[in-house]
This record gives sequence, C-alpha cells and structure tokens, in this order.
Amino acid sequence: MIKLFTNQEIKRPLNLSFSSIKERIADFLVEFENEEIFYLEIQSVNDKTMPWRMLFYALLIEEKYKKFPMQVVLYVGNEKLRMQNFYKRKNLDCNYLFNKKPEYRG
Repeated sequence: MIKLFTNQEIKRPLNLSFSSIKERIADFLVEFENEEIFYLEIQSVNDKTMPWRMLFYALLIEEKYKKFPMQVVLYVGNEKLRMQNFYKRKNLDCNYLFNKKPEYRG
C-alpha cells in the first residue's frame, strides 16, 4: 500500500514512539488586542539549530493557542550574526524575523 502512495521501496520500519519529557519555556509570549500571538526569542550566541527551534516553538504555540505566532529573534550577542532565519524542507517553509540589539554609542 505504501508503494502505491509513494512509488518508493521501504528500507526498514522505524520506531513509532516519540516520547519526550522536555519542558519548553518561551522567552516572551503575548497575545495582541487583534488576537495575533507574538513570540520573542532572545538569543546571545549563534546557534545553528535556531531555525528548527523556532519552528518547534511555533508548532507548540499553535497547538496550545490554535494560532501560528508572529516570531522574532532578538540577537544580543557580541559575535557577528550568522544564524539563518528560516527552516525550509521539501514541503515546508517557515521563517521569522531577526532583530539585532542597537549598538551603544556613548
């Protein structure tokens, strides 16, 4: 039956269980008066897993509040920003905004 849907041969069956006990706490999460949800992630180091993390948080938020959030990463690190602001796969495209802390000119 799977071959009818995909035209692919099965290499091996995979484990069906995805148990997890990680607690996730968003940095800043609010609902605006127009009922949009806004999620702000504050990040101090470049993290190559940031796109995946933002997608994961977006899905957790949508599951709980039934709305996909507007997302922004505020980068406060000293190194040059090198993280991507999107997660893209064959049938999935998710992106978010980056904002860098203003430089102090005193």
